[in-house]
Amino acid sequence: MKVEPPSVRLGAGSFFGEFALLEGGPRSATVTTTMASTLLILDVTDFRAFTAHHPALAQAVEQESARRKADSKIEPHA
Repeated sequence: MKVEPPSVRLGAGSFFGEFALLEGGPRSATVTTTMASTLLILDVTDFRAFTAHHPALAQAVEQESARRKADSKIEPHA
């Protein structure tokens, strides 16, 4: 998969959309698959319920989000 902007390649098992999910803002990327893919959708209510029972997952998503922001210099939504 390729995510724009900026152009990033994601591998198997990767996720995207975490900026909007964590911050409640609009999506900030357009994603184009470069091969056949299965995409799973998780809305914010289900994400919060799941991470309440799995805090390590919440931490991993937050850390990856912070890393991606630092790498792309994307400003968080107000």
